[in-house]
Amino acid sequence: MSESSSNSVGVDSSLDLFSVNNILSKFLYNYRNTPTTRTTKSPNEMLLLYKPRTMLSQLLPVSNIPLSFKENESVVFKLNKRSPVVKGTVVKALGPNRYLVSIEGVER
Repeated sequence: MSESSSNSVGVDSSLDLFSVNNILSKFLYNYRNTPTTRTTKSPNEMLLLYKPRTMLSQLLPVSNIPLSFKENESVVFKLNKRSPVVKGTVVKALGPNRYLVSIEGVER
């Protein structure tokens, strides 16, 4: 019937979100992956000689596709995730990321 004083409520201390080890680990993770103002590189990047992947960097899109298209330029795209690839022609730009595209004479 003896319980440790750190586990008096019956909660496993390794699952405690506010434990000193958890707070320190999060602080060090953020510190080591935050770029400095002098070098514009994080301590991890300088140590490892490459930019390590973080949760935030996985959210950012990585693409070699040009960010803008010109009128009458041929494009290939999908209408949604499940639709097949469709060929079309840019009619005009509607915004920085939106275009009016003609697919076999039908504008969408």
